[in-house]
Order: sequence, then C-alpha cells, then structure tokens
Amino acid sequence: MDEGISQRLAGEFRQKIQRGEWAVGGRLPTSRQLASAYRVSVNTVQTAFRELEADEMVERRPRIVGIVKARYPRSSGLRASTTVAVIGPQSTQGEHVAGEWGYRIIRGLDNGLISSGFHFSTFSYAMPDDGSALRKVLEKVDQAGETLAGCLCFLTEPIAGLPEELDRRNVPWVTVNRSKEHATHNFVTHEAFRGGRLIGRCFARLGYERVAILSNALGAGASTGDKFHGFLDGWVEAGKATRCVDFVTCSTGYEEVGHDAFVAHVEKYGAPRAVFAAGDFLALGVIRACRKLGLSVPKQVAVIGSTGLEMAAYSHPSLTVLDTPMEQMGAEAAQMLLEMAREGVRRMSGRYVKANLTIRESCQIPAEILKQEQSAIDASP
Repeated sequence: MDEGISQRLAGEFRQKIQRGEWAVGGRLPTSRQLASAYRVSVNTVQTAFRELEADEMVERRPRIVGIVKARYPRSSGLRASTTVAVIGPQSTQGEHVAGEWGYRIIRGLDNGLISSGFHFSTFSYAMPDDGSALRKVLEKVDQAGETLAGCLCFLTEPIAGLPEELDRRNVPWVTVNRSKEHATHNFVTHEAFRGGRLIGRCFARLGYERVAILSNALGAGASTGDKFHGFLDGWVEAGKATRCVDFVTCSTGYEEVGHDAFVAHVEKYGAPRAVFAAGDFLALGVIRACRKLGLSVPKQVAVIGSTGLEMAAYSHPSLTVLDTPMEQMGAEAAQMLLEMAREGVRRMSGRYVKANLTIRESCQIPAEILKQEQSAIDASP
C-alpha cells in the first residue's frame, strides 16, 4: 500500500470537510465508493480515513456509515501565531522544570524553532503541590489565545489532565515522555526501555546475583517506568530471577533522598552488588551513601545513573550513565509542533531518540560485553 497516496487522499478528504462539501453531521461515502472513484484499494482509503479519525474530524465504526464530526481542527496551513508555550513546574529555587535536564531540552526546542521564525514562552506553576496548577496554566493558555501555536508540556501529577484540556481548545501539544503508559501519539522521549534492558543484560553478564533499582514514582510524564520494566526484561532474558532485584522507592529524584533510601535499604537487607538509579541525582546519593557505609564503588557496589547530567562526569568516582539526548529531544519536539501547526493536525506518532550508555568509573562494563549485548538487543524482536 502506497502511504503517499493515502496521505494525499487524507489531505483531499480534509479539504472537502473544511469547504463544506462533506457537511458536519452528514454521512460519508463508503470506502468502496471512494476506492472506485479514486481508483485505489479499499485499504488505502481506510488508511486515509484513519488520519482524519486521529484528528477527530470523522467518526467511523464497524458496520455503520461514517459521519463528519461536529468539532474538528482549524483549517490546515501555517497558523499566524508563532509562540510555543513550555509548560512545567517552577521550583522554590526558581529553577524551571528540572534544572539542567529541563534547560537542555528547552535549548534544543529553541534551536529547532528559531530557524522557522517561532519562539517559546514559559508557562510555569508552583510545585510540589499546587492544587490550582491546572487552572492557572489554562488561564495562561486562554490569555495567549490565537498567539499560541502549540505547547511543549513537562507533565506532572498536578497537570495530568492538561492534554485533554488543550485538545478541547484545539491547541497542538507534545509531552516530554509519554503522557500515559500506553500513549502512542504526541510525545518525544528517549529509548528508556531499550537502555534499561541493556543495563539488565549487562548486570547479568557481569555475574551480579543481587541488584537494586532506585526510582521515584512511575507516573505520567516520566520515563522511570520504561527504565524499570526494560531492566527487568533484560535481566530475565539473561536467565536471572526477578526475586534478585530489589525495588527501592524514593519520594523524589533528589540526591539526599537517594542517599537516605539506600542507607535504610542496606541497613535492613544488606548491600546489593549493583544499583541502577532512575536519575543521576539518585545515583550520586547512592555513591555518597556507599562512602558513609564503607562500601567501595564499583568494587563492592556498581552504580549506574540514567539522566546524563554534565556533573555526572565530575563526581568521584565518575558516574556511568544512560545518557538522555536532551537537546535532540527538544529539537524533535520543535519539529513535531511545527509540523502540527503547518498541517493543521493535533495527532502525530510519538518519537523516540536513541540513548547511549556512557561508561565511566562507577560501573566499568567491558567494551566486548557491551558490544555483544547491544548486538543481541538489535537482533531481537
């Protein structure tokens, strides 16, 4: 099936709706009728209609004739607005989103927007617990009105319902990481599952018998769930048992939380042979806890972080990390929002950016083992 033909058909069908040739509430021609008229296959017509369904322009159900929905996106073409809102929490220290991690994603976004004449503006809200956060963000969105081309959202629990509200306002949006566990559209993230899987396989190859995962909440807008489940997948693939993996819950991703949680865990259960932390700060907290407990890193406890902050290269020992490609994620988000604004759509397939494992002193995985396990993952389904 020619995807180019189905996309052209989708564009023509969209214009028919916008021009009123296919009236709102009216019945659509059947797929067979359109296939005959355009001399294409029924599957090609159905693929075109799936694009319109994703944009909420039509509704089609098995065994009934499709109809044009009462609400559909504004006409396609470049919007007159050129502002992209970056929506995320404001910390008490005044650092937007998550310090360096957030800034580097925003820098990639800005670089991706500038060449097209777009720019970003931040819409922040108070953390950690602002019960009116969603309302305040939506007030800013409503005030921006037609000047707003789209939103890049750093989702947290207080604004978990933001994507649905933006849909109601017909504002394009992209989230950093997936908005929900099974989300398939409108996000940019890194290959956290694959990275976790690689680390799980490497830990097993190194002969570690008991390991721990330190993680904050597996919630909306976070990649922690993908890292955790990916790690377990790789660990089990390598023949290890899940009972040999301790999950240490942390209330936040800060260093002191990782330190205290690891100390408490070791005092109760003993030290694991290796730790995979959901973030670099948690990993640095583990390293500091090991010094306090008299445990050598990596000889007695190997440690891997999973953010890729610049400071991780200068810790003692330097931290091995699953390196999140932050600038590239921001650039991909910019590209998605620009395409959505130009094409007048609100749904695009989510994008994954490759994340590399950067080996440093805290966990020295031999190059041959790393290469073999990467090849095994690439060759697997």
